[in-house]
Amino acid sequence: MDKRWRLILALMIAALVVMDGGYAYYKGVTLAGDSAGYSRWANLLISKNYDIPAYLGDANFVIPPILYLGWVVVVALCKTAFGDSWTTGLVVMNLLLSVSTGFMIFSLVHKTTRSLIPPITAFVLFIACYDIHVWIPQVLSDISFMALSTVIAYFLLSGYAREKRSVWILSAPVFLSMIALIYRPTAIPIITTVIVFYGMKLFFDDGSALKRALFARRLFISLIVLFALVSVAHGFVMRDPSLWPLSFARGWIEQLSGEYRQGIVVYARPETFTAPPVSAFDFTFITVKKFAYYFAIDAKGFSLAHGIINYAFFIPAYSLSLVAIASMLSPNSSFSGGSWMTVFVSLLTIMFYMFFHACQQIEFDWRYRLPCMPLLILLAAMGMAEIEARWRRRMEPVSVMAR
Repeated sequence: MDKRWRLILALMIAALVVMDGGYAYYKGVTLAGDSAGYSRWANLLISKNYDIPAYLGDANFVIPPILYLGWVVVVALCKTAFGDSWTTGLVVMNLLLSVSTGFMIFSLVHKTTRSLIPPITAFVLFIACYDIHVWIPQVLSDISFMALSTVIAYFLLSGYAREKRSVWILSAPVFLSMIALIYRPTAIPIITTVIVFYGMKLFFDDGSALKRALFARRLFISLIVLFALVSVAHGFVMRDPSLWPLSFARGWIEQLSGEYRQGIVVYARPETFTAPPVSAFDFTFITVKKFAYYFAIDAKGFSLAHGIINYAFFIPAYSLSLVAIASMLSPNSSFSGGSWMTVFVSLLTIMFYMFFHACQQIEFDWRYRLPCMPLLILLAAMGMAEIEARWRRRMEPVSVMAR
């Protein structure tokens, strides 16, 4: 790492600390609706002297409590360590994890592209991403889960980029995925990415740009077809929850079916609702509409400032991401193997998150898309790397003629 990059990275991190720290101080510790529930669960765990089997035996919720266990342990530890100031401790943790997420993204972009423009692009987008900053003062698991999801992708890509891949680097994503599985119920998408990533090693030999492009095209087309088939099956289950074959999470399936029957698309956003569905196709249509709304830029209830900030972030982020995706799927891509894999893993994870939440619930504040934000920024930075590479190629003949 050269001195210039170390200085730029230090300035980026310092800017994030000042910005997010200042914002958290200005907003103050904020207790959301779910915060009280997490606090009660943490108190129950503490009262059981951290006896997890006993805690799980007494905890009761529509979603199996084991899927929240990791986060509840974090809350309980903060209560034990900081007493009445436990909420402040969690907000400080959110701040540190948000800054750490930025550090991972900037470092990964620089390591992959060996250039300064793409990581600076990532920094500017990170600063502009309201979806990240707004959750730092909140006593919720969103920031820590975002960091956990990002570090799994970081280890996947760092391990791929290393010539000598140690057992620790290769096993870290698996270990972290196990933590994610019991940290928050929404961990299935990143776990699926880990499974696909290691599974593809069995039948895909990373070769030429043409081979990579053909592989990606076939895989993503297959996934789109699979998503469509699962959406149809999901529509039947939402119409008749008794078709759900497992006892696990049956309470949640029934609650979700009730939301579908009301035509809810984005929770508590009536302008997004549909007419109450009748046929299985109507239920499937709600899932498709959720898919479309997952990355919505604006909403009726957003303030003018919120809307402007969102447009300032999402328009360049989407545009640059499309450049990166097009390059990944092109046999004429200038991406190296590491750059190609960075785009591939980022897009794959985002697709899994989008589809998972389209089949589940999109909250009125869109917080369930938070784990995708660092990956979207990563995609955009790789799009900028592709633009820079094309510009350099075009300038080469001019340089030669000038000589």
